[in-house]
Amino acid sequence: MMYSLWFLILCDMVYKNLIKGKTMKTFHSMQNIGKVKYLINYHDGIKTHNDGSRFFNITAFKNKKKAAAFEKELVNQGYIEKPF
Repeated sequence: MMYSLWFLILCDMVYKNLIKGKTMKTFHSMQNIGKVKYLINYHDGIKTHNDGSRFFNITAFKNKKKAAAFEKELVNQGYIEKPF
């Protein structure tokens, strides 16, 4: 079976990132969690817990415009939105 060159390059990049322990910069947003109106969780691709699982930073907003501005800022910094 022949694999395309792009697939092999992608597999190589993923393998190298797994070896280094790095993952992609990701974020996801949630609404109406308890008393919090807008909640954004984001992972910088580096921080981990002692057991090796990803550590997510949390930012809470009461205003939709501020939450949208923060999401836009994360996208500009290279974060990718990944819903649960």
